Amino acid sequence: QNEVARYAFGGADEGLAVGAGYQSQGRGRLDREWLSTEGSSILVSILLKPEKRYVNHIVVMAALGLESFIKQIDPNIPVSIKWPNDILIEGKKVAGILVERTPAHQTGMQDIVVLGMGVNMNLDTSKISEIASISTSLYNFTGKTFDLVNGYATLFKNLEAHYELLKNGTDLFSE
Repeated sequence: QNEVARYAFGGADEGLAVGAGYQSQGRGRLDREWLSTEGSSILVSILLKPEKRYVNHIVVMAALGLESFIKQIDPNIPVSIKWPNDILIEGKKVAGILVERTPAHQTGMQDIVVLGMGVNMNLDTSKISEIASISTSLYNFTGKTFDLVNGYATLFKNLEAHYELLKNGTDLFSE
């Protein structure tokens, strides 16, 4: 999140994405910690510069994009959205969303939104006592390991499709 914000204030273009193989200071909403192990998860922050009227819809767009991403990986996974920012499999968190906005009057430009997401792909959450009872991963649910590079590509395609819907005025709330 911090790196993308730094690039944003330096004039970076919308769509800049910064991923991490590991994060030591992962965070979610309400200053909650996001735990991961090296090479186990999709950990990414993306720079968006939406029109002001769409800023508050980014979390909805991201949730729908993450849901469709997981369904594309395996349509048999019973994925659901716990609003506003959690993606669940059978009541356990598999992904989270963090949206941080800097309004135009603070940037001297337009609104800047940093969309952060963590997806537990190959993380064995059963081995992390702090989250074992509340979190899961695609690996825990399916027993399969997933290629993270292909995962990023599939996630980006799903997010881009939902972001285009948003920018074209589609009412994502009704979805």
